[in-house]
Amino acid sequence: MVWLELLQYIADKLQKADSGLYVVLGLHDPRVLPLKDQDCVVLYRGQEAQDEQGASFTPCSITCYLECWTRDDSPDFANGYEKLTQLEAKVDKVLRYIKDESGMISDYTQMLDLVIKQKAGDMDSARPLIGSLYTLSASVYTQEGD
Repeated sequence: MVWLELLQYIADKLQKADSGLYVVLGLHDPRVLPLKDQDCVVLYRGQEAQDEQGASFTPCSITCYLECWTRDDSPDFANGYEKLTQLEAKVDKVLRYIKDESGMISDYTQMLDLVIKQKAGDMDSARPLIGSLYTLSASVYTQEGD
């Protein structure tokens, strides 16, 4: 499944960029994430659109979602937003690297582009947990295996 390869690829790049970051696949309630100890990134599946053309490769557009989560127990709300901004900066740097790299994400799948379509405050945010939601869009080609 191409969407899973993409999510695993992004998760691997995030983990390698910051070994202290907790990266998990699949939608999680932020209250069960280990936010007392570390910042967290959650990646999960969105939509997938394939263009079947009968060729040896299949172009595909994949939408996936990324959530950034941090915790701040201070009485000053601005501190939590500052922590979230720092986490987003780390994530943005990795996503820019992936976009610039645009290469093979598995033996038969090549990513051509990765775009941040939208960023928003995550609606599950409730102090002391503060999160943001990214909508990502990737263009990939998958070649049939032997």
